[in-house]
Amino acid sequence: MPKRLIVSQGRARSGPARTALLLACVLAVSAAGCASVDTRQGSAAPGASDRDMEREAAALQQQARDALSAGRADEAVGILQRLEALYPVEPRIVTARMETVYAHHLADDPASAVAAAERFIRLYPDHANLDYIYYLRALAGFSRAGTDLRSATEMEGGEPVVRPPSVEIALEYFGELLARFPNSRYAEDARKRVEHLRLQLAQIELNAAKRFLNDGQYANAGLRARALIDNHPDSGLVPDAVVVLNMAHRMLRLDGDPADAAGRDDAAKAGTAGAGPAPVAGNADGLHDRAWIAAQGPGTYTIQLFSTSNEEALRGFARRHRIADLAWFRTGSGEQAWYSLIHGAFASLDEARTAAERLPAALRPEKPWIRKMSDVQALLD
Repeated sequence: MPKRLIVSQGRARSGPARTALLLACVLAVSAAGCASVDTRQGSAAPGASDRDMEREAAALQQQARDALSAGRADEAVGILQRLEALYPVEPRIVTARMETVYAHHLADDPASAVAAAERFIRLYPDHANLDYIYYLRALAGFSRAGTDLRSATEMEGGEPVVRPPSVEIALEYFGELLARFPNSRYAEDARKRVEHLRLQLAQIELNAAKRFLNDGQYANAGLRARALIDNHPDSGLVPDAVVVLNMAHRMLRLDGDPADAAGRDDAAKAGTAGAGPAPVAGNADGLHDRAWIAAQGPGTYTIQLFSTSNEEALRGFARRHRIADLAWFRTGSGEQAWYSLIHGAFASLDEARTAAERLPAALRPEKPWIRKMSDVQALLD
């Protein structure tokens, strides 16, 4: 694999050398796969028709490889699909399916590459070169993430402030590769790409924090800056995030957070004005606490709705919106304390997205943030 990963806007620049290397890999692992499968049907020698079919299948496979070598990926995909349909016999069908994954990737069709890779993983879970298929799937996810990051840049008119879901998906693909095959020949390149994607996510958090700060949305600026500090401590962007976080805290104290003011109004109406901010503890105001968060499955997802340095502001926000399954947690202490409000524990990312879409319209300006529950649990002090 290359000693240095060259990236631009979240996308690896493959180049002729890398394409040639990937092609060499797919041919090498295909040959290994062929050598590992015995296709003899008893001890009888194959008939003439069997030999003719084998020659035709071999010719098609060579045509596909020639097309791949020449960079004609779409043509190779068509040939491999024809080979699979006409000659569904192992071991040739196994190698054809492996080469199809690479052909889709070379054709810059990440969705088809991922689908072909997952089919191969499902059909051949014990294949000797399964790490290569996991790697190709992750490369396809990386390509899709790069495309989405560039699109986000164009939509925002500058650096993106929205986290494309495809970036998280690509990280999951690389994570599965590294978890299953930590010593794979593709592991080093995978780790470099993971580092690059995480830096992209950290930069998005910083961009969003600065945008919110400039727009006067100080609570949201603090939320995104804090997310960078907590989730990307090795990104090199933490000093910038600390500056934004401190500025957001300062502006909230100077100008007064609208949510804070609303919380004080609610307290006054309840006859508690002048009593000072009461702590959010246990299930006060219908909120779950850190014990509830800790009890949730780490593989679930939650929606972070609000974050502030003022505990009473969080209470006021929760009282105004009255959403079921709200929980709060605190990070830091003293003047560095930061309070966050989350909603629900959802079994999958899709369920969390659906729940986020159904939140009241009044919450949309808060930019609800879908997070892994394990990430929240790691922040509990």
